[in-house]
Amino acid sequence: MAMSGEPFAWYGGCWQPSGAIMLRLTDIGVLQGVVLVERLRTCNSRLLDVDAHLDRLWAGCRALGIQIPEHLDLRGIVAECVPRNLSAFGSQDFSIVVLVTPGEPETPPYPTMIVHPQAIDWNLLANWYQHGQILGFSAHRSIPAECWSPQIKTRSRLNYFLADSQVKERFGATANALMQDHTGGLTETSNANLLIVEGRTIVSAPQENILQGVSLARTMRLADKLGYETRYEPISVSRAHAADEMLLCGTTGCFWPVSKLDDHNYPSVNGECYRQVSAQWKADVEFDYVAQAIDIAQFAS
Repeated sequence: MAMSGEPFAWYGGCWQPSGAIMLRLTDIGVLQGVVLVERLRTCNSRLLDVDAHLDRLWAGCRALGIQIPEHLDLRGIVAECVPRNLSAFGSQDFSIVVLVTPGEPETPPYPTMIVHPQAIDWNLLANWYQHGQILGFSAHRSIPAECWSPQIKTRSRLNYFLADSQVKERFGATANALMQDHTGGLTETSNANLLIVEGRTIVSAPQENILQGVSLARTMRLADKLGYETRYEPISVSRAHAADEMLLCGTTGCFWPVSKLDDHNYPSVNGECYRQVSAQWKADVEFDYVAQAIDIAQFAS
């Protein structure tokens, strides 16, 4: 959908046109790629899980030694981003991205912070919802905890970029790489947490090996409500191939199925667990985000 106006972002203590915002070349975020990020989305013009996302951002700041000014009302700024940008996105839902860097090395410690809106790729989501997503393996691996904690959500994502590029060459633009750790265990994709279904059990990779996804927490809560047993255990390639279903969850797409992992096929949208948990997701957020994406994608085409 074409944007109907100029989006506005918060930077340097004020709101300004998004196109005018640039990081200084001397910012550590540019010099060393030290950038924390949180991506939220609106759902029927309402923000989802603001506190959970910002709590994870604060934890990342503490881990990196970034001190956020006590007077800063970041929650209020994120909330204000919605009404300021509704007209720019034609009253359709959009993402809100929060970026934090340590700032510039030559000045007293003061972080750089940006809150900006970003359009949702409705065609991509509609494809996932209607057909399931294709995943593939790559030679590139997840960053081990010895380098930095998987709990830190960062824009330092070269390994994801390289892995996704390899997989998209093989399977097309809607595919993503399914990352593995140094033991070969499955972890996550560049934009989602991974789940496999084994009968009435839903399994995620161990929590210490993956980002603690906000959407993952909701999915596990809803699955438990439906009577599924939920576990966090190592997932080998052979275990994934033997699973009844493979599912993904993430902030922008919420919850969607996998149709194929390399040459192995899954039930995709026809999977019983997917259909049950998807219905719970829509009820929980009080909105049919699947129908929304399909309707917008069809209208745009």
